[in-house]
Amino acid sequence: MKYRTFIVILAATLGTGFLIESISGQALVNGGNAQQTRDKCGFVKAMIFTQGGTATIVRCFNSYLSGDAATTPPCGFSVRDLWQSDSTPPVELHEVNFGFRVDDRFINTFTPSARVIGIYYGFGVITITTNPNILSIITEDRSDCTTFVY
Repeated sequence: MKYRTFIVILAATLGTGFLIESISGQALVNGGNAQQTRDKCGFVKAMIFTQGGTATIVRCFNSYLSGDAATTPPCGFSVRDLWQSDSTPPVELHEVNFGFRVDDRFINTFTPSARVIGIYYGFGVITITTNPNILSIITEDRSDCTTFVY
């Protein structure tokens, strides 16, 4: 029996608006960046990887930009590094301005650490600032930091 690949696009007022299913192989292949309206859940809205001890954005993705700007640092983001060496243990504080509202989104942040054999993911505490576009991210040391906004 031969199976054909087809796509049905429809506007749904109830239930699922778009369903992709595969009997074998990949169900969804996308040749470009994904975008979703900011008030909906599911897709990543922003990703940022900062180098420890600096405010350098190494890799990033901004779903609200198009073309190379969406994946070329700084991707429309800005980072302020507010190192706090007088705390015990020393922590690093980054303020990340995403350029769009993030204070009502799901956020995930982590840091790789070489404290044990293999990779140990350290903590990252996220706090909301008075600006809804900015997150303060506190990490346990001056290690690299990855943050996802959903």
